[in-house]
Amino acid sequence: MRKSLRLIFLPLMVLSGLFLASCAEEEKGTEEVVDINGLSDIRLSYDGSENATFTVSSTRTWSVSKSGMDWLTVTPVSGGSGKLATVTVKAEANDDLERSGRLTVRAGSVKRTITVTQDAFPIVPEIKVYDLDTDIIAFDFDKTDPVVFKVWSNVDWAVEKTGLDWVVVSPESGGRKTESVITVTPELNTGDAREGTLTFKGEGAPDVVIRITQTKYVDDPVFNVTGAEGNEVSFTDKAETVAVLTVTTNRNWTAVKSEGMDWLTVTPASGNANMEGTTVKVSASENTSAEPRTGSLTFRCEDEAIEDVVITISQAGVFVMPTEWTWTLEDSVLKGTEWVTKGIAADDSKTAEMRWNVANDDSKYADPAGRGSIVSGDGNGHYAYKGVWTGDNLEFTFPVKDFEAGTSVSFQFAMSGVNSAPCFWTVEFFDGGVWTPTSTSTLKSAKGVTMEATYVLTKANAIVDVKETAIFKTAVADGTLKFRIKCAAGEYTVNSAKAATQAGKSSTIRIRQWSDGSCDAIKIKIEK
Repeated sequence: MRKSLRLIFLPLMVLSGLFLASCAEEEKGTEEVVDINGLSDIRLSYDGSENATFTVSSTRTWSVSKSGMDWLTVTPVSGGSGKLATVTVKAEANDDLERSGRLTVRAGSVKRTITVTQDAFPIVPEIKVYDLDTDIIAFDFDKTDPVVFKVWSNVDWAVEKTGLDWVVVSPESGGRKTESVITVTPELNTGDAREGTLTFKGEGAPDVVIRITQTKYVDDPVFNVTGAEGNEVSFTDKAETVAVLTVTTNRNWTAVKSEGMDWLTVTPASGNANMEGTTVKVSASENTSAEPRTGSLTFRCEDEAIEDVVITISQAGVFVMPTEWTWTLEDSVLKGTEWVTKGIAADDSKTAEMRWNVANDDSKYADPAGRGSIVSGDGNGHYAYKGVWTGDNLEFTFPVKDFEAGTSVSFQFAMSGVNSAPCFWTVEFFDGGVWTPTSTSTLKSAKGVTMEATYVLTKANAIVDVKETAIFKTAVADGTLKFRIKCAAGEYTVNSAKAATQAGKSSTIRIRQWSDGSCDAIKIKIEK
């Protein structure tokens, strides 16, 4: 019986010993030692010349994080276990107020947080005033036009008014390092001369004092009508388009319309002396005619010594959507466009536009320095372009309204090109979101190259007359339609023995008059 007990007890002791050894090893492996020396709240100089250090020794990995301090550099920001590390804290130079943030060190279960503060830049408080010739602002008794100037300060500031209850100042305060636009507006003066001061104050800054004066009231005749730039008022064709005028005077007055202006309403048409200004509303009834109409509105003071103020009134006629657009091909017209500078030109009615579009800007195809829109120097009124390559196009955009599907539109122009200009061209129209050729056929160049296109230039400077018609399948209630003249193949030129690889600098094409002189313009016309 004893022998049996001894055998059972022995395995238990062995197991127990193994368990205790395992626990000891586990406890030894998880032991944590963290030593952070020299870490306390830090203050750094404004110029960034100083730095602070502390050390970290840990059996665990550690890290340093910042909060609100993009101006602070910490090196290193992390480390492994078992090594002593020196951490350096350095700030950028500070040109502003005192600043601070939080720095946190974590090592294993240990967390330490301190505050890092950097001193403010030592400034000399000042207030500066700009855009005033002197420190005196003088107003006439009958003027209320504001005076505007600027204030800048490196401290917060406020303005103090003394003896200026008749003056509005805006704003009356401002923040540091911010430029403020100051407006000083007086009231009309009906009595003696008066004056006061504006004093701009900021903590620690010398006061800036501006003296404000206003002359005494004088009963000289005053008669001003404002609100009409250049004494002209223009109305659209719509009814009740209101213009607002202001009559400022110390005399009674009337407003008189010229003959035949029953379409114009003036309210009020007369008034008494009012130096604060009387508002006069001027409105036009609807103009149902395509013809514009004009007249004049004369403001007359009861004092005959005062000159009348005459306002020219005009109203546009009803806009009638054009059915034909032309670009007259004359030098005087061309030179008044943006063709040379931007490659665009409005039609004669200023309702449509043509624009040159470059399909590929890669210098592989056309030298950027050599390409561009020009006005021909021959004096014959030709829109011209040099450095043309495949896909480059002249696009025409014109407005339509209540445009029905199935409507035919004609497009008429003429073109010529020099020997090195591309010879194959296609006319296209934009319909239903797709560019579609008006017509194409198999055409042959002077050198025997064939291609599908609308027309071909077969001889240098020879004029090709073009008139194409497109039937648009898509209706347009209120919008635009488009045509374009597109280079079909830049590599095939008018008179080249072999295909080109790049547009020549002098490869000029010209949009011009018809060869027989019967059409002296580019024309787009709605036929039916």
